[in-house]
Amino acid sequence: MSVIRLGSTWLTSGRRSRESIVNNMSFTWVTTSPTETLALPTKSGYSYNVSVDWGDGNSDTFTTWNQTESSHEYATADTYTVTITGDSTFQALDFDRATTTRTGLREWLSWGDIEWTYLALAFNTCPNATFPATDSPDLTNVTDLNSMFNNCTLANPITTNWITTAVTTFANMFASCPAANPDVSLWDVSSATSFNSMFTATTLANPDVSSWTTTALLTCANMFQLAAAAQPDFRDWNVASLTSANLFLDQSLSATNATWSAALVNFNAQSLQNTVAFDAEASTYSGAGAIAARAAIIADHSWTIGDGGVV
Repeated sequence: MSVIRLGSTWLTSGRRSRESIVNNMSFTWVTTSPTETLALPTKSGYSYNVSVDWGDGNSDTFTTWNQTESSHEYATADTYTVTITGDSTFQALDFDRATTTRTGLREWLSWGDIEWTYLALAFNTCPNATFPATDSPDLTNVTDLNSMFNNCTLANPITTNWITTAVTTFANMFASCPAANPDVSLWDVSSATSFNSMFTATTLANPDVSSWTTTALLTCANMFQLAAAAQPDFRDWNVASLTSANLFLDQSLSATNATWSAALVNFNAQSLQNTVAFDAEASTYSGAGAIAARAAIIADHSWTIGDGGVV
């Protein structure tokens, strides 16, 4: 069994803020029996103009999402490297739709110079997939990353240099990804309205969210529920638009005393929404400022605050 990497041309691009990109999108796909068919994970309603090398000496082009040439039958069981040329139009990626294909996905080798439009549910429940790609997807036109890696049990994508400026929802993005601990410290989340369940049951993740600009944030319910390793620093977050943070932290989790104490003072200085539930669970707070701020948030804005109390 052999894996051949095709089309790994490195270019310099001024369109994205990184020095080089892999021109072609490529991934490996495993067949376990003869005459298995790979249906590329296209999606109705999006544009395609694709040149694909199937990795077995055959290639095709197609221009609609469900065109016959968007699928390929392999004669023998093997591991194949599939390559989409970088000048292709491939707006949406949806392994969630291709239920018979997603179990065969093994390695996502490169994102390529593809201008994505839709990546929500892109790899939802791809149980055998890993993501060694070191380039970054072009997310300029992407607003929704909901459940992108949801339930990908082996996934730990390299996300350090992702440009997420346009993204409005990250809900469930890494939910139930027990191997993932993504570097999101440099992400621009200033457009984000939802972090709901973003790291739910992502048991190894302890993301650095301390520098995030959260001015648009509406809801972060269940964000770190069952994320056993997480101890997020959210003390400087803007929560003026926040309407829900129910189960933000799981019952057994906590922010540090310094984080939660400072967060209470920061939150109280903002023009908050009323009747918000904010669960900080086991987090404790200290100091006259934090004590007064917590009391004022409850009295002035009718927040329901769950935490570990004053120490």
